[in-house]
Amino acid sequence: MDQTFKYIFLLFCCCAVTSLTNVSNRKIISRLYRILLGFLNAIFILALSSATLSLTICFQNTVLSASINVSCIVIVILRCALLKKINQLKYITALLGEFKVRKAEENILWLKVLIVLTVLSQTFILAYKLSLPKEVMDVSYFLFGYTVQRKLYRDAITILFDINSLFFAFMPLLTFVLFYTAVCHRASSIIQRFGDTLAKKNEFNYEMILHSYTRIKSAVNFIDNKVGFLVFTTVLYSSCILCFALYYVMESSMFTHTLDRLIIFHQIFSTLLMLIIMSISASRVGEASSEISSLALNLPKSKEGSSFYQQRFIMLAEKEITMTVWRIVPIRRSFIFSISGVLFTYTLMFYNMNPYKNK
Repeated sequence: MDQTFKYIFLLFCCCAVTSLTNVSNRKIISRLYRILLGFLNAIFILALSSATLSLTICFQNTVLSASINVSCIVIVILRCALLKKINQLKYITALLGEFKVRKAEENILWLKVLIVLTVLSQTFILAYKLSLPKEVMDVSYFLFGYTVQRKLYRDAITILFDINSLFFAFMPLLTFVLFYTAVCHRASSIIQRFGDTLAKKNEFNYEMILHSYTRIKSAVNFIDNKVGFLVFTTVLYSSCILCFALYYVMESSMFTHTLDRLIIFHQIFSTLLMLIIMSISASRVGEASSEISSLALNLPKSKEGSSFYQQRFIMLAEKEITMTVWRIVPIRRSFIFSISGVLFTYTLMFYNMNPYKNK
């Protein structure tokens, strides 16, 4: 596992998704850790569900209530899926490590910078929220309208809610996006290296070429099958946030406080950036595969004529390797524009149907 993936799994650990070290040889420590992990996640799910239900009642708005409820359900499902699939994610990094890439592609500087900026931005927002007077946030929104009289309790609830929102709700999502980006970048680099090697060859052993490309295609398809559901939940959550953001643009009078606007703008920016990075990194896999398809058609025939292995390789290369959203739709560069168009249309429709908008 290279440094980039180590940083990403360290972030997973900070989100209470995986352990920092391998404790399989110490059964007592492993058992205690699993109990603690289960306890933390149970508290998170109960707290998030309760706060979401309370917000739904307070808002009395169709679009906002639907967005908040769906995003809550998606966050819970995503966390449970990550806990279940974390070992498979580690296996994916080991699987990609079996393929050679160019030295410059092994440790990606821009991805490391992205990881650092992600952590710093989230930490800054959390620090800013914690530094504000606690009276700024009305905790009754998260307690079904119940007002806490003692200032100490209000402060404690506000701090716990802020920490819970970051480390248990939003950070696991961002960390998976970073993982998916790193995986797609490595997969596209592997395919590009295969194409570069193929273009420089003078003599062609089509049996070996077919075997190598089949191995790459099988690995990428395996990865897509394992992370497809996680990608789907990430896109669904992002759609809810963007829907919320569009509604904010049309009903900005509902959010008058500076802190509310800062949080919403930060969520909008992070979500859009997240979708763009995911779309571009995943689309590069298909683009690299299409170059292999074009290259395969121009390869010289073998000495014996059109060999069986060459024809099989051409047929295999014509079927592009693509990353998908849970096998529903392939991810292209236009994916983000399609999502934005659909969201804008339906948000506008529900906004016009909302009985509270003129009140």
